[in-house]
Amino acid sequence: MKKTDMKKITLTLLLTTLLGCSNSVTFNEEPDNRDTFEKQFSIMEKSLNEIKTANNETLLKYAKDKDKTIRRAAILKIGELGVDNPHISAVLSDAIANDKDYRVRTAAARTAGTLGDAQTSDALVKAICDKDYSVSLYAWKSILKMGINAKSGILNAISQKYPYKNLQCKTFEDKKSTLQQLIYTRLKDMDEKVLPILLEGIKSDDETISIASLKLLGNLKFKAQDALPEITEIASSSNDEKIQITAIESIQQIGDLHPLVIPTLFNIKNSTQSPTVKMSVSRAIAFIERVEKQQAAAGAKGPSSPGNHNRLRSRRS
Repeated sequence: MKKTDMKKITLTLLLTTLLGCSNSVTFNEEPDNRDTFEKQFSIMEKSLNEIKTANNETLLKYAKDKDKTIRRAAILKIGELGVDNPHISAVLSDAIANDKDYRVRTAAARTAGTLGDAQTSDALVKAICDKDYSVSLYAWKSILKMGINAKSGILNAISQKYPYKNLQCKTFEDKKSTLQQLIYTRLKDMDEKVLPILLEGIKSDDETISIASLKLLGNLKFKAQDALPEITEIASSSNDEKIQITAIESIQQIGDLHPLVIPTLFNIKNSTQSPTVKMSVSRAIAFIERVEKQQAAAGAKGPSSPGNHNRLRSRRS
């Protein structure tokens, strides 16, 4: 390497260190002298100052700037001001999905949640699969923050019809999974906080969403007891045998924690014409009875309500 080239590199590194912006600025070209460096920095500084008082159109322009620092600052300012513009959803969705800098993608995900922009929900759902954990985390938080309109994006993602269900994700822990598997894991980790989402899911016209939601509720066991009135209603009224059986299995896993549980199971058993449904009900009743006997023998109250075994025995007689 020539001595002149070495001097240029050394000077560039020295200036970068002295000005303290080695990781904060992306220049259009590599500066080869102090004047070029300071000119580039001056342009960026001017843009950042303009962002502080910019109007909607200017902020949208800066949100697409060539410099990642300016893009990030503009996107965060949009969230801070609560900017109302018909083009914002598209700008944020594009930044969430396609920006090369993870800090810009994170800022876009945060701003979408701050604005409550449900039109970005599709981009946010896919961003759960982002290779950077901060983007994935803020995408999930923003979806939950937005309310049921955005949460429908999560429900769509657990459908077998979801086009990106097999999108391959690599988490920050270096574990591989599909987007759908990752969403299932996130929903399970929410414990009872997931109930509002799943209660919407079980009412879905998409059979696969309804079944998936019922299974997730069953996996929560006694933590899903507040959902039992809705689940027993579906078990009693659904004309879809798959959904009905899944609802019965969900009741079995949750336990007899509501006055409707036992009467519902016996009513279904006595009224159904389906041998498969009848068998499912018999298994659920037998399981609940067995759990009650085990708890009575152990002298423990357990998650199921006391006295249910006596109700079962009296109902059979």
